[in-house]
Amino acid sequence: MNRPVLLTFLLIGVGCGGSISGPEDAMSTESLQNRLLFLSAVGSSYSYFYENSCACSREALQPVAIEVLNGVIQSVVVRADGTSIPSARWGNFLTVLDVFAKVDAALAGGADFVQATYDVTLGYPRDVHIDFAERVGIDDIGYSIHNLSVIKE
Repeated sequence: MNRPVLLTFLLIGVGCGGSISGPEDAMSTESLQNRLLFLSAVGSSYSYFYENSCACSREALQPVAIEVLNGVIQSVVVRADGTSIPSARWGNFLTVLDVFAKVDAALAGGADFVQATYDVTLGYPRDVHIDFAERVGIDDIGYSIHNLSVIKE
C-alpha cells in the first residue's frame, strides 16, 4: 500500500474517534499517535531485534533479528548463533505493525493489564506487556523490539 494513502486513512480514523474517557482510550490514542510516527519515520522496510515473552515454544523465546521489506518478514535469524529460522516457523514472530495490532486488540478486548513503551524518535513499541486475565498465570504475553533500523527502499 502506498504510504501517503495509508497515513491519510489512519488520520481520518483519528478524526472519527471520541473523546478520551479513560486509561484504555488514552493508551489507544497513544498507540495510534506512535503508529503514525512509525509509519512516517520508518515506513514499511526495516530491521530490528525482537523477543517474545510468553508460555510458548523454546524457539519462539529466542532473541532474533528480523528483516521486513514492504511490510512482510523476509528473514528471522537467531541472534545467539546466526541460525536462520525457516519461514514455515515464523508464526511466532511479529512485524512492528503486528505488535501495534496486538496492543490495540488487547485494549479493545478488555485485557486486565496493557503496558507499552514507545521509542520517542521512531514511534515503534519497544516493550509491551499484556495480561489478559490477572488471575491466570500463563496468559501473559510480551514483546520487545530494539535496535530498529530503516531499510531504504
